[in-house]
Amino acid sequence: MESWVNALNDVRNDCAHHSRIWNKNLVNSPGIPKGTTFAEFQHLRGRHAKGAAPTQELYGALVVMAFLIKQFHRTRNGTSE
Repeated sequence: MESWVNALNDVRNDCAHHSRIWNKNLVNSPGIPKGTTFAEFQHLRGRHAKGAAPTQELYGALVVMAFLIKQFHRTRNGTSE
């Protein structure tokens, strides 16, 4: 969870300071819990043809952000979609 917050913080700072975020590797990439049961993260375990892990790119941070928003929305509304 700490790596998720650090990755999202880096993306936020890059956006706030008008830095380039596309095609840039994240300094603090979000970690994927080992043995996770979350289907949302399974596709992040491989590597791209160019050699970088998906979690090292903006896409990994966006997946984490979408997951957290989904969890917050589910908890806040009391539903289990």
